Amino acid sequence: MTSISFGLACLGFVLLSLSLKRHYLKVWPDSDNFPRWMLINRIAGYGCVALSALPCFKQYGFWIGLVLWISLWAAAAFVQAMLLTYWPKRSLLFGGASVVLVVVGLLA
Repeated sequence: MTSISFGLACLGFVLLSLSLKRHYLKVWPDSDNFPRWMLINRIAGYGCVALSALPCFKQYGFWIGLVLWISLWAAAAFVQAMLLTYWPKRSLLFGGASVVLVVVGLLA
């Protein structure tokens, strides 16, 4: 359950970072589709971050789940910030890996 929550948080932070023009242009420098994808990325990002709370709350209860959820936010945001700083194009691989993490967590 924690892997599902971490995967959703990672995917949410990738999408939220891509909803900002500065980060979008770091990942896709030659693209001019930012206005089309900005709102979609932002809504999907906030949705993934919000949905990442459900597995934590289900497995650990409200209070411990809340602490774990916020801790997973910190870890996911740190990894995404480091990727955007040093390897911007690899943040897409991070998003793909987070989808795989969610699928593996659902299958287990």
